[in-house]
Amino acid sequence: MTDYGEHEARTESWTQGTVAASVAGQLAMPAPGTREEAARRLPALTRLIRILDHAYYDLDSPLAPDADYDQLIRKLQALESRWPELAKPDSPAGLVGGGLSEKFASVPHPYPMLSLLDVFSHEEVKAFAAKVGGQSPDPRFLVQMKIDGLSVSLTYANGRLIRGVTRGDGLTSGEDVTENILQVRAIPTSLNQPVEELAVRGEVFMPHPSFERLNAELEHKGEKLFANPRNAAAGTLRQLDASIVAERGLSFFAFELQHASRSFEYDSEALEWLSALGFLVIPEISIASTGDQIMEAVDRIEEERLSLPFGIDGAVIKLDRLAERELLGATNKYPRWAVAYKYPPEQKPTRIIDITAQVGRTGRITPLALLEPVNLAGTRVQRATLHNQNYIDQLDVRVGDTVIVQMGGDIIPAVVRVIKEKRPPGTRPYRLPEYCPACGSRTDYVGEGVDLYCTGIDCPAQLVRHLSYFASKEAMDIAGIGEKTASALIEHGFVESIADLYTLHEQRDQLIENGSAGRQKSVDKLLEQIE
Repeated sequence: MTDYGEHEARTESWTQGTVAASVAGQLAMPAPGTREEAARRLPALTRLIRILDHAYYDLDSPLAPDADYDQLIRKLQALESRWPELAKPDSPAGLVGGGLSEKFASVPHPYPMLSLLDVFSHEEVKAFAAKVGGQSPDPRFLVQMKIDGLSVSLTYANGRLIRGVTRGDGLTSGEDVTENILQVRAIPTSLNQPVEELAVRGEVFMPHPSFERLNAELEHKGEKLFANPRNAAAGTLRQLDASIVAERGLSFFAFELQHASRSFEYDSEALEWLSALGFLVIPEISIASTGDQIMEAVDRIEEERLSLPFGIDGAVIKLDRLAERELLGATNKYPRWAVAYKYPPEQKPTRIIDITAQVGRTGRITPLALLEPVNLAGTRVQRATLHNQNYIDQLDVRVGDTVIVQMGGDIIPAVVRVIKEKRPPGTRPYRLPEYCPACGSRTDYVGEGVDLYCTGIDCPAQLVRHLSYFASKEAMDIAGIGEKTASALIEHGFVESIADLYTLHEQRDQLIENGSAGRQKSVDKLLEQIE
């Protein structure tokens, strides 16, 4: 299992724009021609994928679109396939992406919860069908929707649900989230028939109506929104308060019988039995025997994709006969008897009406494209991120341009291409401002020079960043003021400038009552540190 702890601090410092630039750079690079060039490139590519894995699986906060991530993985796999001596045992190309949270108890996996090998073309699907089906005199495949949620394993004893576990690292252990699983109404706590032993794998997901309602509530409260339904489901299932889980409208589809006190010849039979026991099984499962029939089923699912009340990110193709699966086996990441066909992200053309510069709470200045409204992935879109100046320059995005937008890893979509033949006369290249639009102070690039920040020490949008740095060990060494506490003090009006730290003692009782800096003991300790 990969230890992602060492990457966590680094991940938190990586912004969407920094990652977008790094991903774009990696994807634009041609394949290395020599071993020496491959050896130089491998560490950066591996580190970038690990950061994306940690953000997606462990923080429930994706930093890049799935399609870009898939291409990075394929680049790494191709590189390691050509020069296998460069591959590390813990390479992200050969591991399930997630780590384990310290919030929940770790539970051993009696049955592995592996990922699936992704394929992206009809040719790859047909090659899989020919290779796998060629080992059977009568090949038979199941094709079903790939639900975009969080994979869990449910264990039942004598017909009663006794445990729910996340995928975790997929091989050895996952997180015990039983209390939260009990709040998902679509998961039966008791079965319709007496079954001595049962282990079922399925997907916890958040339907579109539940997601829209949740983000509307979070926006009303001024809290951070979830990027997409998948991350909302994952973040909800990892809540420490089970009552929050009950309120958020999660659902569940079963897709695999891991173990039972009876046996089956076909997976399709097992799924029918699970349905009879009271499980919601992934709908509209097709049976096929040739590559062409498989692709017909895959295409039918894609046609329905945008009208479904829940998210899917592909179609799963797997052997139906269970004995043949046993013969083919698995790697430490993928079963050899199944693949996932990934649909390309939906893209739509629209026109940029304006580009504005937004100042975030850390002082980072982000360009935002204001668009003519367009329907994308079931949502009316009027804004798109442009990440940073480097991204704008690479695409040569200008006000008035007709552009292609697509949903990615962020809450709002991204501009991915400019249709330059439709560019009107008189447009000008866009530059981010030299002065902060919030306070008028100079702006400057920090770190690797990708992201622009306001330098004003008392900028209302920048104050969180300056306050937490002022209190850090590198400066005044005031323990107890990290970014979270700094944000709370500013949000509740206790601090409007750094100088206000030295008058906090006058508001001791209000601080304790409000809880911005913790309970009484924490508040007194903080005030002592400041003095």
